[in-house]
Amino acid sequence: MSHPSTPGVRSGLTLLELIASITIMSVIAVAVFPVIASAADGYASATRTRERTERVAFALDRCVRLLREATGSDPAGALDLASAAPDRVVFADGRGLGLSGTTLVYLEAGQPDAPLCRDVSAFEITYLASDGVTDTIGAPETTQRFNVSITADGLTLAGSAFARTRIGD
Repeated sequence: MSHPSTPGVRSGLTLLELIASITIMSVIAVAVFPVIASAADGYASATRTRERTERVAFALDRCVRLLREATGSDPAGALDLASAAPDRVVFADGRGLGLSGTTLVYLEAGQPDAPLCRDVSAFEITYLASDGVTDTIGAPETTQRFNVSITADGLTLAGSAFARTRIGD
């Protein structure tokens, strides 16, 4: 065997050494690829879940805000509701919420319906009395608390709102 410092002799990898190193790197790549693919899938799944949660949370926040700002007309603080149903509420001023097909919409008098959330499979408003248990759908003007639930893309978010006009009753 020659020494690398010997003049006129080239040092380098033999074909056998090159094939062995390529084989070792291939085995390492095959072992590491599933880990990298799994991390990429996890990131994509987490991103989809976050986007879906943000979309439904935005709609829930708008619903709770509208219900919290419910107005009343008389000194007793009765709510001015034009219509009330488990999947729709409209106040006397024309503002409201409703499920139109699979789209949750914000209603405003004289304006086109504004979509809050698409692909909604369930939307429910529960009208409750001051005890938090008694259902007031039969007399919705006496409602003190609204519970709202939105289900979209398999995700369900829920919230509650106390009508400001009723606070202090």
